[in-house]
Amino acid sequence: MRIFLFHYYSKKPNPVYQEMATSFRMRGHEVWLAEPDPDGRLAIKGAKGIERLIDGVASSPAGGKRLPLIGNLSSRQEMFSFLGRVKNVIRELSPNIVQVNPPNMAWYLPMGMPSSMQFVLDIRQINEAVNKTVKTQIRERLNIESMRFNGRFAYKKTCFCHEQAAIRILGDSWQKLGAVVPVGVDDQFIEFQYPNEPVTLKPARTFVYIGTLSRLRNLEKLLEAARHLCHKTDQFQLDLIGPDTSNGYYQQVIDQLGIQSVAAVKTAVPYNEVPELLSTYDVGLAYVPDRPTWHYQPTIKALEYRALGLPIISTNVASHREIIEQNKNGLLCEDTPEDIADAMYQLIGSPERYNDVKQNARDMRQGNSWLTIADMYLSKVYQPLMREVSHR
Repeated sequence: MRIFLFHYYSKKPNPVYQEMATSFRMRGHEVWLAEPDPDGRLAIKGAKGIERLIDGVASSPAGGKRLPLIGNLSSRQEMFSFLGRVKNVIRELSPNIVQVNPPNMAWYLPMGMPSSMQFVLDIRQINEAVNKTVKTQIRERLNIESMRFNGRFAYKKTCFCHEQAAIRILGDSWQKLGAVVPVGVDDQFIEFQYPNEPVTLKPARTFVYIGTLSRLRNLEKLLEAARHLCHKTDQFQLDLIGPDTSNGYYQQVIDQLGIQSVAAVKTAVPYNEVPELLSTYDVGLAYVPDRPTWHYQPTIKALEYRALGLPIISTNVASHREIIEQNKNGLLCEDTPEDIADAMYQLIGSPERYNDVKQNARDMRQGNSWLTIADMYLSKVYQPLMREVSHR
């Protein structure tokens, strides 16, 4: 099978498609991965590396900021031209499957393309209720309606990472047009082996949050929880680890709250070092703001914590209830600093309880490898679509 994976929604897109491309090739399929390079161009990568580069979407003219209508029209024209260039390459390569993590105007990609090609929409994120501004709410609503239109009319099949996301976009009868394929976990988390070590009680419980440190993630609630926790104990350490896109905001919060002795911001580490790093902590924090987004799909960090066998504290969102069993391999709490602090204290105040949760977490290690995920796409989505083509 010839598979074309396309995503262009960010300068640094999630490495999901890189993992999928590798796994499909391991199964003997020919795969092209189309993703942005550091200069904003679209790099088309085959098994041996970059095969060609396509000019990306040009920036709007300077006057666009002063005249929004002109800027919007210019941006649409640039996107239209860019997608036209992508379509030309797809025609040349003639893949059987084109899977798209949708950019703007995603409806245009399948339009007028050969019927032998099956276009698959891949919805990996549904942002909703990020904030209460009218502008944001309108933009979110338009994005959801765009996903719904594309899934119902423009694409042969729409893939989701969770059933709740499928229901949100396609409704209760989502199975007719959609398929659910969960998020995979890198093998290094599944295969990680803890060293044999004597059971010792540490003088302090260590908590870790790992991921991009952006203002959008409301991580100040974790720091406020640490301040609340200090009223009961100082026998803990909370570390936020990851690339900081907040311009130092979270370090400023730590300083303002006066919790430097129990909380710290640390720089990101290479991905292949993450399992070893996480294994040095007692508890993984899978905090997310309680927004609809996280009821539709789980975070990758929660899946990685589960695969690694790390006890987890998480906001009580629907998708994480499938990963964390309350009081077994972790704790679910409400999205308030007080509740987060209480959950943390429960794993500090009783060493026996912590050890039970830790042992349960080790016993419940679970995760789908990317090779397993690739097989799901093949069996649930690609192969049925190819059978439809052969029966025409």
